[in-house]
Amino acid sequence: MKHGNNEPGDVDVSVSQQSDGAVIAELAKQAEALREVRSGRALAVPYAIVQTGHTVKACPELLSEKNRRTLQTIKSDLAFDEVPSFIAYVNRFKDERSRLFVLPQEHLFVGVLDYHPSMENRISAGKLDYPDMPEPCRHCPQLSLRKTPEAQAWLTIDKQWITQEDFVEFLNDHYFEIIEPEAASVLELARNLEVKNDVSFKGVQRSTDGGYNVKYEEESHTNQMHVPELLQVRFSLYEGSEHVDFAVRLHYRLRQGTLQFAIKFQRLEHTMREHLTSIRERIESETGLPVWSVRHGLQ
Repeated sequence: MKHGNNEPGDVDVSVSQQSDGAVIAELAKQAEALREVRSGRALAVPYAIVQTGHTVKACPELLSEKNRRTLQTIKSDLAFDEVPSFIAYVNRFKDERSRLFVLPQEHLFVGVLDYHPSMENRISAGKLDYPDMPEPCRHCPQLSLRKTPEAQAWLTIDKQWITQEDFVEFLNDHYFEIIEPEAASVLELARNLEVKNDVSFKGVQRSTDGGYNVKYEEESHTNQMHVPELLQVRFSLYEGSEHVDFAVRLHYRLRQGTLQFAIKFQRLEHTMREHLTSIRERIESETGLPVWSVRHGLQ
């Protein structure tokens, strides 16, 4: 049986044919439902047992200032993998409390948009009534830099010996990312290697003008073809980031008359650190927020 006119948020408890113990148990059960669980902890909302109608009424107005603000703030840990989207989101929700962090070893940027503001910010915002009140720190978008398919393809074969056939296939698929020598030269090299996949290679010698001369025997005749030593490649390292130029050195070796290839990026770690720094500077410039570099401690 229901009694009285209930307001939104009230919980009706039928008391007909129920003992006092059953009513108390039911009230406790309903009160337990008036809890917001965050990060494994329960944030209890005060409640009152209303005599008329035997209802349990949530009373968030009785919460402390700190807990009222916690209930009203955004709880989100959205994951972004493109720089422009992350920047746009931060700009949409940032305020004087917002902070940005980067974990360089993980290529991860983390925003805490409801971080604890400084005393200076509290004074300017007129919040001295609660000078030591921490903020909830639960609106935390993340930018995890994801390598592009082009970057994954090039970095996968870094320092790996591959067969002549695999090298030709790779050049045909990625010649447009090679900016030096020009694409026509790279395609010509790929065609030459493809045509000569059944010849016997005899030696590799460094040429006077750079690169190597590869000697091969074909129909009892010894010939040679020129292959470069250095390549300049350009591709976007991470999704939504600028293009980066890389220097790549080609290596060659003979194994039982067959030619094998390997590439080695020059100063790869240095170039990647510089690119991460440029992304950090872009985020700082376009959000107006400094990015703090940390090793750990963000959860």
